[in-house]
Amino acid sequence: LAEPASAAHAIAQAVAEHGLDTLIYNLGIWEELAFDPAYDFLGDSDAQVQAIVSCNITATLLLIKRLLPTLLRSATPRIILTGSTSGLPQSGRPEVAFGASKFALRGIADALREGYREQRLAVTCLNLGYLNTEDPLSTPRDVAEQRGEGQLIPVHDVVQVVRMALSLSSASYVKRSEERRTLNDTDFEFIEDILLQYGDDHSVLNASELDGYLTALVSGPAPVAIDEWFPGIFGGRQPEWE
Repeated sequence: LAEPASAAHAIAQAVAEHGLDTLIYNLGIWEELAFDPAYDFLGDSDAQVQAIVSCNITATLLLIKRLLPTLLRSATPRIILTGSTSGLPQSGRPEVAFGASKFALRGIADALREGYREQRLAVTCLNLGYLNTEDPLSTPRDVAEQRGEGQLIPVHDVVQVVRMALSLSSASYVKRSEERRTLNDTDFEFIEDILLQYGDDHSVLNASELDGYLTALVSGPAPVAIDEWFPGIFGGRQPEWE
């Protein structure tokens, strides 16, 4: 997809005859010194910035635009975009072009979801953290999860999340999934996003209450539903679960 227009055209022709139910867009490039202490945005060449934008944003848009007519003929059209925790607010990452491109994926997902809601297009953005790409799926998961002193996410978990998203009925979908090992300010933003979207009286919520909910959610013996922790938060409305 270094040449987005021609690549999108070729892929669309390849799937046109047999149809398409799901598009999993697992593609992206980053800066030469990304995730390296030596990274400096001012050191990025103009060509490198343009290449990242072309591959990570332009190619995504053009390919989806080409494939969407075929996808929408499916009874359960789905798009899964591979994002990154670098594309979340307060990620702590300095890579400018890469981070911007992953923020763009979230915008693409939101706009597509709203634009084709009546056609029940399900769009999921997987915001992945640091992955263990050393161990293949043939490696037992309990072994793979020890890589990097337990700080790297096994690809087994990513596959499991994708399978879950694909197994849902046409009546529901996973809007966004964040996979990371440790809690940070982004977790608070994620919960606040839900509360601000659905809460009827979110002015009474504060950081300590959010911290309490996150602690219970992560360390409790069983998952804690948001509406159980904050009674009446949805005001009788059915939330679009994240």
